[in-house]
Amino acid sequence: MKWTFCLLFILFLTSCGKNSRIVYSEEEVDVKPEYLYDKILTLSSFYKQINYPPEARDQQIEGTVEVSYIVEKDGSMSNASIFKSAHPLLDQEVMRVIYDLQCCRPATINGKAVRCEVIFPIKFSLE
Repeated sequence: MKWTFCLLFILFLTSCGKNSRIVYSEEEVDVKPEYLYDKILTLSSFYKQINYPPEARDQQIEGTVEVSYIVEKDGSMSNASIFKSAHPLLDQEVMRVIYDLQCCRPATINGKAVRCEVIFPIKFSLE
């Protein structure tokens, strides 16, 4: 009887924490994460921080890096990683500055804040 109770209690505790760890895609949420400030200014500021890597410029490397990150329930950003690589030099530069985008309103479902994965493209072009 004690073992059954302990097992049920442990199952209950582990199931309670799972819902808070679920990550939704942008298509699954009612309201997508939003920047707290003007989106144009936020993105403009972000792009100003990106420096085209000199070695990539010399080798005429171009492309779009897609970075994936999670907007947490409190609006902070976590788990940034390269979703689609264009070239390691470009990927490295994106990862250097990506956490500067972390001021967001979280995504919501039924008015409740949820964790949401965002995929953000950054284009590198020599023109």
